[in-house]
Amino acid sequence: ESSAELFARHSAGQTPTPGSAAFLRPPLCTAMRRVLLLVLLADAAAFKFLTDFGPAKLIPRPSAMLKRRRATKKFGDKKLAVITGASSGAGLEAAANLLRTGEYHVFGAVRDLDKMRDAALDRDFPADDFTPLQVELDSFASVRAFCKDLERSKLNRPIDRLICNAAVYQPGEAPAWSADGHEMTLQVNYLSHFLMASLLLPGMAKSADPRVILAGGASAEESVEVYPRADLGALQGLKLGAKNPISMVDGYNFDGAKAYKDSKLCLAMLSHTLHQNYHKQTGIAFSTVYPGAIADSAMLAGKPPLATSAKLPSFVLESTVRGGESRA
Repeated sequence: ESSAELFARHSAGQTPTPGSAAFLRPPLCTAMRRVLLLVLLADAAAFKFLTDFGPAKLIPRPSAMLKRRRATKKFGDKKLAVITGASSGAGLEAAANLLRTGEYHVFGAVRDLDKMRDAALDRDFPADDFTPLQVELDSFASVRAFCKDLERSKLNRPIDRLICNAAVYQPGEAPAWSADGHEMTLQVNYLSHFLMASLLLPGMAKSADPRVILAGGASAEESVEVYPRADLGALQGLKLGAKNPISMVDGYNFDGAKAYKDSKLCLAMLSHTLHQNYHKQTGIAFSTVYPGAIADSAMLAGKPPLATSAKLPSFVLESTVRGGESRA
């Protein structure tokens, strides 16, 4: 029986006799073969994305499983918080308050590890819940090295809180320059925190409730007149590269007190920009807080007193980190 005859038989509703060659090998005309081939090719293209899910990605690697077990043993269900400048002032108070809740493991990002260890001992920080890590914010290379150290220390756990608090205040008449050639205040207070946040944000997006808190400063709209005022102008200094000999964001001559306030205004603007552009797609909440100048902070040691100097209520930063739950 020819293919044409068989096709006609099927069209007429006549079924081949079981056991016949036609029943065992129903032929396909050329047109039908082409249609079937196109369907198969379409299916293959539709499922091409499955090639991204190889065995190595579907099955956890032993090293990842080991890190997960080690992380559970080390951190339990605690959130992970990173605080720069944790050895004194607002950073130390924030670390102490977070640790007091029993809900956090805190990484203290500091320049002087010995000073941090002494402060932690003096404040009775629980050794199992606090890890000091070294970073020099006047060096981009050091910031990158810190982030790598942190990656190893956190054992694949996402960072839940990043508190960018560290700062320098240099009210002298001549600027100091960082290892990268930027004015020291600008790099330590702003540029290095910008870099640190950019390196940590991808991992933080994996947290269930990630938050980035940038310690800002008095804004240009502050109600109390404390000169010099923060004023970034047209950002001419940044446009020109903000490297030696350009010391100010606005491109004008160096003013140490204004450089400090400008750097803090930059942080406040950065917080607003990041939250506006990245909160919805990453889930990360960005905020800024201005606790005032802390009178007993090492940053102000040997410096002329500021009109805004005050004693920090110990719960200010901790309240921001915990979402408004103030615990004095």
